[in-house]
Amino acid sequence: MKKIIFITLMIGALMLAPAAANSSLDQDVSVKVGLLTPQSGGLSAYSGGFERAAQLAVWDLNNDSAFEGYTFDLSVYDTQTSPEGSSTAMTAAVDAGVHYVVGAAGSSNTLAALAVAKANKVPMISYASTSPLITTVDDHAVDGDEGYLWRTPPSDALQGKVLADLANSADASNMVIVALDNAYGSGLANSTKDNFELTAGNSATIVTYAETQTDFATTVQTVLAEEPDVVVAISYATDGSLFFVELDAQGYSGLVIGADGVADEGIFSESDGTAAAMEGFVLVKPSAVASNSSAAFAAAYAAAYPDESGDIYTAETYDAVMAGALAVLAGASTDGEDIIANLGDVSFDGATGPLGFDENGDSTAGFYQISAVASAAIKAVATWDSNGLNWTDSTFDTTAWTFAEVTSSETSSETSSETSSATNSTSSETSEEGGLPLPVIASAISVFAVTFIARRKFN
Repeated sequence: MKKIIFITLMIGALMLAPAAANSSLDQDVSVKVGLLTPQSGGLSAYSGGFERAAQLAVWDLNNDSAFEGYTFDLSVYDTQTSPEGSSTAMTAAVDAGVHYVVGAAGSSNTLAALAVAKANKVPMISYASTSPLITTVDDHAVDGDEGYLWRTPPSDALQGKVLADLANSADASNMVIVALDNAYGSGLANSTKDNFELTAGNSATIVTYAETQTDFATTVQTVLAEEPDVVVAISYATDGSLFFVELDAQGYSGLVIGADGVADEGIFSESDGTAAAMEGFVLVKPSAVASNSSAAFAAAYAAAYPDESGDIYTAETYDAVMAGALAVLAGASTDGEDIIANLGDVSFDGATGPLGFDENGDSTAGFYQISAVASAAIKAVATWDSNGLNWTDSTFDTTAWTFAEVTSSETSSETSSETSSATNSTSSETSEEGGLPLPVIASAISVFAVTFIARRKFN
């Protein structure tokens, strides 16, 4: 018996007219999509989620009548979570003839790959690079910056305000920001410091460390010497887990806010004692706006991958693949310059909610989920948008950052449900050839009582 999934992709009217151009293109056109993902290195804990989301997007495209005549093929390249590895991965993608690239994760990695992309006129759409530097390094307006780099998550110029608002909500006045010494870490650290110090009486100190650092004893001593009210961690999974374990070992019991690089349950498996050390931490990550399309993605992802949970930046990855595909469709062309020419006009309701790009190639999105770590699970407790913080869990004490009552089983169950509604859902193993497993979706069908433009079948 066939299982049927509906994915809502309510493409804006802007995209509907260009879609007719498909008739002018030869049929059976192969569109090669490259995915730059950190299968090894500091972000490797999250790579599986990126790959699952991209595979789901390609599956949907190949079963969508709006893309009739196109066949999308996904190739995956390991960035090793390093600039050097990312440049090598991008070179391999170019050599394989990809038409557009989704990635990379980590701003310094994306910037390294960009040099190769521009030299070969291949557009990049990053799903997890948030440094403010990306806004200007390829700003789409200056001669010579033709717009090869785009991204689906918001800039850290905004996340810095979220982190500052959280610290202010706890009446903190002395902040220590511990940050990776790279484009992601420095960009978000400076944004956080600037936003926090806008409040009279607040001060923030930035402590940086190298991506390759594995011993955090001295770093933690430096942090504790500042006697902070709150510590903000801007890290990746591997280094972040080591820092948190050391912070706990040296007896720090104050408030900790983790930025998006550590806001996923995957970090718990990085080193022994990480989950216990992170108990009571508050974590921040970009998330999906509640909408029919984001709920449809969450349900479809959970149905396709029922054995995974807490996958960060999956919705952004899915939307990056889709944005490139819509640009191909709009221009009826797989040429890189044609894709770039049409990306600026892409507008659709996707996995993250309503999505488009501004004049710098940045996402127009700006919605964040705030979660708390409790009993080795991550539980959503608030959201942040242009109106500020909105606490959503009545059991969470917003002054002490603790739950009134919580058990491990309750937290895991609630986290799974709430994370799915925020578009970070679940997964099962894919085949070596990248196929998707049979989904079990009986409980998901009710989510899709909206206007559908695509019908997906999983055999």
